[in-house]
Amino acid sequence: LYEQVRENGLIVSHRFPKDTPDRGSFIFRNRTNSASSSAIIVAAAGKDSGSLTQLEIALDQGKQVFIPNSDIDVEPSTGLESMRDHENVTEVRTVDDVLSSLESNSGQQQLTDW
Repeated sequence: LYEQVRENGLIVSHRFPKDTPDRGSFIFRNRTNSASSSAIIVAAAGKDSGSLTQLEIALDQGKQVFIPNSDIDVEPSTGLESMRDHENVTEVRTVDDVLSSLESNSGQQQLTDW
């Protein structure tokens, strides 16, 4: 897959191809993901989750962050509770909630419709 993308597409990475992943590299990955996105969707987060770091990075970059509505049962969810207090965090139930908030075309029903 890497070779196909390299030949026909674009690879964006925060590290060189020969670098091996380490714990600290995930923060740089989060910056890259957030910077190249219109918004961030956090599907689940524990109390010590890296998603909390992703949240801070996204907010620092002025990105909108979406999390599941509190009445949706997801695990782990303790990290999501602390995210609910942030001004730029929006609770959603459906993909349409995300698309509406991003002012996307109303005809899009799924992310794959892009």
